[in-house]
Order: sequence, then C-alpha cells, then structure tokens
Amino acid sequence: DPCPTSAEQTQATGNRQVPADSMATEVAAAVDPTNTGFTIEDDRRLLQDLGNKPYKAQACWFLNAFWKQLFQDNPEEAERVWDAHAKIVELDSKKEDGCKLDQLCSHRFLEKIDKALTVVELRETLADIDKDHDKSMSLVEFFVYRYKVDWRVLVHAPQGEVDEAKLALAEEKVEEAKKDIATSELRAEEARQALKESVDKEVVAKSEAAAAAKKQEEATASAQRASEKEAAAKVAETKAVDEESEAFQNESLAKEAEKKATAAAEEQMAIQAQVEEALACVQREQDTFKATCDKLEALGSNESEGIVKRNAAKAELAQLRAGDPLPLQRAIISHNACVRRQERLTKTAAAAQLAAQSARSNAEKSREQAVRAREQASEERSVATSAFRQAEQHRNAAEQARDDADAAKEAAEQARLASEKFKAQAEQALAKSVASFQEATRFLEQVKKECSGAGKGKLWWMWRELEESKKYMSKAQLARLEAAPPLGADITPSVA
Repeated sequence: DPCPTSAEQTQATGNRQVPADSMATEVAAAVDPTNTGFTIEDDRRLLQDLGNKPYKAQACWFLNAFWKQLFQDNPEEAERVWDAHAKIVELDSKKEDGCKLDQLCSHRFLEKIDKALTVVELRETLADIDKDHDKSMSLVEFFVYRYKVDWRVLVHAPQGEVDEAKLALAEEKVEEAKKDIATSELRAEEARQALKESVDKEVVAKSEAAAAAKKQEEATASAQRASEKEAAAKVAETKAVDEESEAFQNESLAKEAEKKATAAAEEQMAIQAQVEEALACVQREQDTFKATCDKLEALGSNESEGIVKRNAAKAELAQLRAGDPLPLQRAIISHNACVRRQERLTKTAAAAQLAAQSARSNAEKSREQAVRAREQASEERSVATSAFRQAEQHRNAAEQARDDADAAKEAAEQARLASEKFKAQAEQALAKSVASFQEATRFLEQVKKECSGAGKGKLWWMWRELEESKKYMSKAQLARLEAAPPLGADITPSVA
C-alpha cells in the first residue's frame, strides 16, 4: 500500500540544519568540488530544493547530470533509475506529486529496491542517504547513495539549459502523444461499449417486439371472446328479467284466483251449512212427530193405564195420523236434494280452491326460480363485463408494450448510429494517437541529433515514456503503429 508522506506520520522538519558546531566543522573541512564558489551550506540548500521537486524531475536531473559517466553506454542502469522511480511513486501516497519518503516508507523502499537489511543496517543506510538531515529520503539522495557520486556535483550539474526550448518542445510533444494514446484508448472503449449497448438493445428490442406482438394478438383475441361472452350474458340476463317479470305477474294472477276460489268455497260451505241446518230442522220435526205417535200408541196399549187415558191417547194418535204427512215428506225430499246439490257445488268450489292454491304455489316456485335465474344471469353478466374490461386493459397494455417495443427498436437503431459515430471518433483518435506518437518519436530523434547540451538524460526519459505508453496501447493502435511508414532509426539509451 502507498505510504503516507512524512508530514502524515512524523512531524515535518522542513529545511532543518544540523547543529552549528557540527556544520561549522563540516564547512571548514569541505572542499568545493565544482569550483562554483558556493559554500557547502549553499549546496545543501540546493540539494534540499532538488529533493523537493517531483520524483520525475529528480530522476531526469540525475540522468542529465551523469549521463556520459553512468548511463550512455549502460542502458540497464538507466532502466534501474526508471524502476526506482516507479517503486518510490508506488509507495508515496501523493504518487507522482510526491518528492520524499519518511523513514518508515524509506525502509520499505530500500527493501524493495535493494535487499533486506537489519534494523541497524537500515538506520545506518538511511543516515548515510539523508544528506540534508531532514529524516526523510528524496529520490536523488537515494541515487547519490546508490551510485556513490558527489552530491555537490549533482546539484550544479547542467540540465541542458542551452537546448531548453527544444527539450521543452520535445517534452510537450511526448506529453501530447501520451495524452492522445490515452484518449484513443478511451474513445476505443467508448466505441466498444456503444457497440455492445447497441447490439444488446437491438437483441432486447427484437425479443420484446416479438413478445409484445404475440401478447397483443392474444390480448385482442381474449378481448373479442370476452366481448362475445358479455353480449351473450346480457341477452341471457334480459331474458331472465323478462321471465322474472312474467313469473311475478303469473304469481299475482294465481294469488287473485286463489283468493276468489277461497271466497267461493267459503260461500258454498256456508250455504251448505244453512241447507243442512234446514234439513236437520225438518228431520227433527219428523222425529218429534214419530216420537209423539209412538208414545201415544204405547200409552193406548198399556193395560195398566185407565181406559180413559188409553182411549184419549188412541184418539189423539188417530187425530195425529189423520193429518197430511206429504208436506213434511216433500220438505225432507226437497231438502235432501238441495243438500246433495249443494255438496256437489261445495266439492267443486273446494276443488277449484285447491287448484288455485296449487297454481299459486307453482307460480311462487316459478317466481323464485325466475328470481334465482335472473340473479345468476346478472352475476354472470357482471363477471363477463369485468372479464371484458380486464381483457380490454390487457389489450391496451399489450398495445402500449408494442409501442414501447417499437420505440425500443428505434432507440436501438439510434444507438447503432451513435456507435458508428463513436467508432468514427475512435478511428480519428487512433489515427491521431499514432501520428502523435510518430511525431514525438521523430522530434526526439531530431532533438537528440541537434542537442549539444546536457539534456540527454531527459531525452532518454521521454523516449522511455513513449516506450512505456506502448504497454497501454490497444492491439489496433499497435497494429496501426507497426503498419505506419518508418521514421528513421529508433532512439535508444545507448546512443550518445
């Protein structure tokens, strides 16, 4: 993991100077190896300034300073400088913007870049590396330690000031090439993503369109069936309502007929009762006459009675029997005929009453059946109406889904057109990145030939950055670069 800066883990010391007595001793013993007239204190401040530059600037400074002595004929050492820069950037939380590591991260850096050391060896090594005594390690301090060079020579080493404009332009072209390569890859990725999205959208749109069309067809057919069922249910309901109304009317008529038949039967029964009562009266008179005659006859025949009583009884009996019995007999016969006739009328009225009651009961049953049939028909019509409405909703939803699917197809087509646009942009960016890379390479070669100052180390660094950028090129970029016309001999670290 990247280490925090010294300011994040330890209290910053800034440009802390060594104790005055120690510094005085060092200054007194120092010899100016550069013949610049600077004191060691001046040079130490220059070292501090150099150590506060970004890691890349420190590496280029060191390469420029000792290019002929260490790196011109030894490209492997230049690569080690490149690797050391990469590792120290990896450990620093500020990455490329960092300039120094604190002691903890310096320990980790030394273990990665050199070899495993004991704690004592690490302390001694860091003390040897830390030339400005600020308890931190810059990249140039490590290089001074590693290559055993004079740090005072380093801080005064020329950096190609004579060719500063050319070096700046070369660096600008290299940065432009790196930027164009990154932009090209970004545009290529955008084109790939746009193409993938357009293909995915097209596949999904076609699938959804087919599914929507099928659902719409099924929903339309279902809605048609539901409409037919609803129409049939409405007809059945209307018929049931009519039959219910008719049943109510029949029930009303039956009840009225039953009422009349009941009244007629009751009237006939009352008449029959009167006729029977009249017949009973006549029959009682006849029974009374017979009883009187039988009594008188018995009295007239009773020898125990006196002759006067017997004769009086016989005379009264003879007088009674001398009367006309026909009117009474005719009354009995007439009343019997009336009774029989009335019985027939009563039976007829009773039968009519029973028939009316039966008709009324049947009418009630028919009415109840008609009500149930109407209720069932109404319920079936309600269900059919609900099913039709639901089917209509499904059909509308299917139509909306079909419209959405058509819109998705249109969006997929637009996405495809957009992917073509991204593809064209990616192609333009690809061509530009290759052209920028070739231009940067060509210009570096030109500057290398024309450069008379001490900027060869920085030239090598820019060339190395171009080579490093190839690792991040796509296959299309590399193929286009290989197919491009050669620009002349490549720049290599071994070339003076």
